[in-house]
Amino acid sequence: MEPKVLAAIVGMLLCLSSSVSSAMSTGGGGDDSESSTGGSTGAARTHSTPLEGKIYHTSAPIGWVDPGPKSVEGHISGTSIKDCFDKAPEGAVIAGWRSGKYADTPYQNTCFYYDRSQSGEPKQVVAEHTVACMDSTKDVNQGCGVPRVTGTIYGTGADVGWSDPGPKPGGHISTSLEGCISKAPSEAVIVGHRDGAYADPVYQNTCFYYTKAQSGAPTQMVVGNHHVTCKDPSKSISTGCA
Repeated sequence: MEPKVLAAIVGMLLCLSSSVSSAMSTGGGGDDSESSTGGSTGAARTHSTPLEGKIYHTSAPIGWVDPGPKSVEGHISGTSIKDCFDKAPEGAVIAGWRSGKYADTPYQNTCFYYDRSQSGEPKQVVAEHTVACMDSTKDVNQGCGVPRVTGTIYGTGADVGWSDPGPKPGGHISTSLEGCISKAPSEAVIVGHRDGAYADPVYQNTCFYYTKAQSGAPTQMVVGNHHVTCKDPSKSISTGCA
């Protein structure tokens, strides 16, 4: 090969090598740059629209979790509802915040939580308290969970498709209505939950079901610790999940 031709080929290879090296050092195309930062289009995780001035309750058997005042080791300090959201313990479904203006000084700027969804909107009025769902797609006025009816059921007869796995320890055990949905048998149409405050301890936090759709909302009055919803989220309990 002629020396001039060989020199030209070597020069072209050196130029190509330099271009590739430069592209690699700068991250190459836009796709590589985005992946290296975890995706620039991803939105920051946050809570739902908060509600101020109300809470659901302070009952531990149905989900209240309070790490305590500032004097308690293990308390969770928070400067905002977002701060309490960011510091939430595993399993929290609802985050709460007591502001720096709360009347009880030891509890100012502290966090509290609920470890399960609730029934309906918060009704207990407490100044300088804020609550929000951990899941931004949920509604704090619907308890941050699935829609439900509380305090009425469809009955306990075979004619309505009543199906009860029974009390603990053999029954279906769950601390939430959502948990009962996940445990529901394939034939279940309506899912029920007896919560942790139910009067009979062996039935606390247990599930029951209906294998038939109903003609409307449940009307049989029971203690308020019963909750029912549709297994199929596209159905409505107000129409019997039909």
